[in-house]
Amino acid sequence: MKRIITISLVLFSVVSFGQKKALDHSVYDNWKSIGDIQVSDNGKYSVYQVNAQEGDGYLVALNLTNLQQKTFERGTSARITPDGRFATFSIKPLFIQTKEARIKKSKPDQMPKDTLAIYNFETGDLRKFPYLKGYKMAKLSNRYLAFQTTPPADTAKGKKPVKMDKDQGTELYVYSITTGFSDTLRNVADYDFSRGGDTLFFVSRPNSKDSVNKAGLFMYTPANRSVKPIFLATLKQSLKLPVVSEDNSRMVFYAKLDTIKQNKDKFISILEYRSGMPEARILIDNSCASLPEGMRISENRSLELNKEGTRLFFGISPVMREKDTTNKEPDVARLDIWHYAEPYVQPMQLKNIQREIRKSYLSKIELDGEPSFVQLAKEEYENVIVPAKWSSQKALSITNFDYRIESQWDANPKRDLIIIDINTGSSRVAAKGVYMSSYSISPDGNFFVWYDNSDKNWYSLDIMEEKIVKLTNGMTISFADELHDSPSMASSYGTGGWIEGDKAVYIYDRYDIWKFDPKGERAPENITEGKGAAEKLTFRIIRPDRELRDSEPLKEKSILYFSAFDNKTKENGFYSKDISARKPLMKRWNMEPFTFASVVMSKRGKEIVYSKANFTNSPNVWVSKDHFKTQNKLSDINPQQADYNWGSVELVSWKSATGIELEGLLYKPENFDPTRKYPMIAYFYERNSDLLHAYRAPAPSRSTINIPYFVSNEYIVFVPDIVYEIGHPGKSAIDCIVPGVKMLCENPWIDSENVAIQGQSWGGYQVAYMITQPESFKWRAAGAGAPVANMTSAYGGIRWGSGMVRQFQYEHTQSRLGKTPWEALDLYIENSPLFFADKV
Repeated sequence: MKRIITISLVLFSVVSFGQKKALDHSVYDNWKSIGDIQVSDNGKYSVYQVNAQEGDGYLVALNLTNLQQKTFERGTSARITPDGRFATFSIKPLFIQTKEARIKKSKPDQMPKDTLAIYNFETGDLRKFPYLKGYKMAKLSNRYLAFQTTPPADTAKGKKPVKMDKDQGTELYVYSITTGFSDTLRNVADYDFSRGGDTLFFVSRPNSKDSVNKAGLFMYTPANRSVKPIFLATLKQSLKLPVVSEDNSRMVFYAKLDTIKQNKDKFISILEYRSGMPEARILIDNSCASLPEGMRISENRSLELNKEGTRLFFGISPVMREKDTTNKEPDVARLDIWHYAEPYVQPMQLKNIQREIRKSYLSKIELDGEPSFVQLAKEEYENVIVPAKWSSQKALSITNFDYRIESQWDANPKRDLIIIDINTGSSRVAAKGVYMSSYSISPDGNFFVWYDNSDKNWYSLDIMEEKIVKLTNGMTISFADELHDSPSMASSYGTGGWIEGDKAVYIYDRYDIWKFDPKGERAPENITEGKGAAEKLTFRIIRPDRELRDSEPLKEKSILYFSAFDNKTKENGFYSKDISARKPLMKRWNMEPFTFASVVMSKRGKEIVYSKANFTNSPNVWVSKDHFKTQNKLSDINPQQADYNWGSVELVSWKSATGIELEGLLYKPENFDPTRKYPMIAYFYERNSDLLHAYRAPAPSRSTINIPYFVSNEYIVFVPDIVYEIGHPGKSAIDCIVPGVKMLCENPWIDSENVAIQGQSWGGYQVAYMITQPESFKWRAAGAGAPVANMTSAYGGIRWGSGMVRQFQYEHTQSRLGKTPWEALDLYIENSPLFFADKV
């Protein structure tokens, strides 16, 4: 029998004073946020996105020289061309039009369509192409783009629409951005540019009644408008777009060439085309004798070529058993069979069934000479990584195969590290049963570093030499999470990237950043000079150049950029360090009582465009050209905020019932009057004080309070931090929250008779527990969203998203009991609000 405790949050009526309005629920839709920000490589221009909670947003194009802006209503998904002269983007139809069409359940061809837009920053010229289906551009070129449209059907009287085949292609327009010239390719089903934009590849599928145009894979050269067939096919055959080598001399692609309908998913071929060949040839297919018995080529994994273009990587998968289609009975039951010794419980298996069906094992063949097949991945190690852009001689796998059953209750991440020989497929275990949470592979594939949760040290594996060294051996600095307070092994703070040539890796502690020699031959270097620990600043490496991905190595002699967080004041800012200088020193740019987001820098390192906000200042776009010495505000996305009684926030501190120093956030109305008394709501989860300078937009929520809404309506809101004692999470919440509430109630402006508590999920649990302990505090109201009331029954429950049994959560993670029910039933009962419901 289920017992449900309903806890209502009583809203206290408060007389509103002052001229500014109080927020109500009608304001949410028009409250806006900053989306994507981009800066041109030459630093001259920028675009940024403004999104509405519900409704129409807009795109802004910005001249960074004179700060002039141009707004495009409903513009979205912008991209600046590599030369910085143009921006391409889509213009959405009106939100209300799309919403009404969905309500009417309009067919796809009757839905409102996007418009393609091309904006010239230099001239202000805007070109539009309506009824957009989609468009693509080359990554490294701005010369051409290609797009398709879906114009409305011609409904002229007496005119019959042309009937199209199901998979028939449509017209593709190849457009020169710089000259405005366009060309048309017909019957295009799929397409994409080469990386440099010199070639467009497309799959053609004409109408079945078309006797002139051919189906197949083609390459189109925009410069001379020439079309060359790579492989001609029939309409019963299907082809995929190719993967092209870095030097464009070789390409490979999937094809289904068997025209027998029942064989279409069995017989998949991989074809190869090289410069000078008249047509692509079959490289390997399912008839290949070297494929393992019972296995076939799988198209569920992308094809990959190494950077030299000499190796092809693809996937193979087991041949699936044919589905029995002979039984036509409508009421045939579906049977799921599970055995207790299986590695995953049945709900988890059902959640992952599609992943299992699509699973494939990485394999490779050499392309020069006679193709030689090698299977790299196995059932025991399904996920294989080939470092150095698929060019390494050895591959790696991190697998929990031997620990899958225990992973259901043991949240500590036990893994085996496997080294695989690319040429033979042979493997060996480099590290067995390692508690590995964080790891990183060097860009050139020479080293693998990882953090061992069990002994709190970082290790490095020389992949070629197969030699392991303890990088942090003998260091007194902790690299483990110092605030960890659950009954599991503490994880690390992670890594900050590699120096080119695999010369060093950056590793974080709580405050500072260390440079480690992966061979362990040179002593570690604190590149932030110990300023982090000394000043309680948390430094992290950032990459404001969007093109420099986290996986890309950092130059040995370059400028490093850091975000900085002050753990005392909660301010944020930025530092830099010129590693190429004779005496490299940390240089402070700024520290401010704001949060920064979407920080983007031009390639020349001068112009920085970013979003900046705190609780009283809505997020807006800013620009600085002198490393934050001067800053220009470019947007005002929520001017309506000034019309409302907003609020302020401050950091407060107190001691828990057990003497622990704690912090929390205290929100007050903008029209706060210390001579009045205000009702207070305490909202909590775990730790939130680091969000002192975060903006909180008015927005609806399923079961958490919206802080600006309540503050605007003249409530005080208190957000306390909570530190937990293992085995007693409920009592810990009381020990931390109640002393903070009582400390605030000593102020004459807190109405201590009208104090409420509210939380959702884990916060909801804590609310449910606290109201069963009335001796701790007399709450006037409480709101618990999605709480757990009975830990004894929840222990064996199934998590909705993953299908996992919840037992790990109680033994090792958030619920923090640290023992099984049979080891400590008293703890499960003590922390279950259900057993004390009579005290509410």
